[in-house]
Amino acid sequence: MRHLSSRFSAVHCLPIAVLASVIACGGSPDGSSGSEVTISVLGGVDSAGVFSASTAKSLKDNYGVAWTGVYIGGPCNGGSGWNKSAVESIASATGWLFMPIYVGQNSSEVCGAHNMTEAQGESDGHEAANDMASFGWDKNKKIPVELDLESETYGGDEAGSLDYVRGWVASVHADGYLAYVYTSPDAVNAIASAGGLGVDGVTVAAWLWNDGEGHFENTTPNGDIGIGSHFSNHNRAWQYCGDISASGAHVDCNVSDLLLAPAPGGSNGSGGTQPPPPPPSPAPDACSEGSGFCTDTLQCDNGHWIIRQDDPAACTKVVNESIACNVGGGYCTATLQCDGGHWIPRQDDPAACTSGPGG
Repeated sequence: MRHLSSRFSAVHCLPIAVLASVIACGGSPDGSSGSEVTISVLGGVDSAGVFSASTAKSLKDNYGVAWTGVYIGGPCNGGSGWNKSAVESIASATGWLFMPIYVGQNSSEVCGAHNMTEAQGESDGHEAANDMASFGWDKNKKIPVELDLESETYGGDEAGSLDYVRGWVASVHADGYLAYVYTSPDAVNAIASAGGLGVDGVTVAAWLWNDGEGHFENTTPNGDIGIGSHFSNHNRAWQYCGDISASGAHVDCNVSDLLLAPAPGGSNGSGGTQPPPPPPSPAPDACSEGSGFCTDTLQCDNGHWIIRQDDPAACTKVVNESIACNVGGGYCTATLQCDGGHWIPRQDDPAACTSGPGG
């Protein structure tokens, strides 16, 4: 059902399927028992209309699909037929995992609900949590719900989109769920630059092919999909093609490397869902101490703090001290800093590298 959020052509699919995993706390892969959940690279689909258990089984057997999106509600929701019973039937037939999707406020190009404010995000976040409960996904079990934020929405109101995401995430966390966001690479990068806004994971909408020309690929979401190193700790997914016909259904193609929802009634563990505290916020006009002034996460650029990963070329390009560093006042690497047009080891001037905001 999701609208085309973005297309990103510079992506190279791997020739073989890759299974990468990390252990998360609590539960088992199907949420039934045990003390661990394995997060693996898994192929998935999503479709506006619910499909039958037999279609799901065919998608699993013929294409290796291991999970599906589930449209649980929201003011711009265009899904149909999705309910607890349908999800339970699919789970019983396939053993699949799930991505609960809440289609919140979006631009007027997408639907009639477009109040992009933090307060509206808070209200909609509580509604998303209520919808999760109606599907049998209980709170405080490390179960995610994903906000669908279309590229037209972010492109038309960047500040409002971030405000809305901030409010939505806060309410979803307060109600005991993990908070993911499905959106374009540009919006993901903006969320990361804003400190993450508490978002626990993302799905990047970056279609590799035009409508109707896509097909399933053996790939992972961990390559160059337009978001750099953001959300690279087993908390990203990638929607790489859309609206293809497979096993009699029209679906979008996805691949994930993040925690998914178990069958209704299952669990991924217990405990709080609050994310770690955000990194220090850039402070205007606070970095006038020197041309090479920097910290582990921030660098000085024309008298202002910027997040180093926002300028990857400036932070990773230099490979040795023989290269001149006259490209900018805040130009630096993990071990070197620019001082008077020459590279010096950062540790030789600890005051300039460690006494920034929070240092």
